[in-house]
Amino acid sequence: MGRKTSIVIDLTEREERLLFRIINSGKTPSNIRRRASFVYHFNKGLSFKEICANEKADPNTVKRWLNKWDAINELDETQNKIGDTEFIRLIYEQLTDSKRSGRKPRLTAEEKIQVQTLSCQDPQDYDVPITEWSHESLSEQAKKMGIEISSSHVGRLLKKRIKSS
Repeated sequence: MGRKTSIVIDLTEREERLLFRIINSGKTPSNIRRRASFVYHFNKGLSFKEICANEKADPNTVKRWLNKWDAINELDETQNKIGDTEFIRLIYEQLTDSKRSGRKPRLTAEEKIQVQTLSCQDPQDYDVPITEWSHESLSEQAKKMGIEISSSHVGRLLKKRIKSS
């Protein structure tokens, strides 16, 4: 089938072999596997339409990742200097989303530590007439200290601390 594109993907034998390995590995994240499949199958001669049908993907998504691979494929220079594991890591980098700015955290790391530290202290040291902190009482006390945090966020914060301990 004829292609109506200016994208040229000419994989080396090693790139093709490692992309195939990535696609068929059970450990590969699905987004990376899918993008690797776009590149691999395009190189094998499948058209955009065929790739979209096989992968149940939007044509713009397929085109975006093929363009990205075509534009930044700098693997040719380094592939003879590194082992397969490092080379696969570089392929993963090329098939990973760019960092996004997103919303800045509302709490600083210092404020999180203050809330966690507060949870380990006796509430009566803060003139709170209870024997154990609740998420609600921790939230109220944190607000008195100038830290805006909801009781549900206190719960999530403490739960993360427990899991990471």
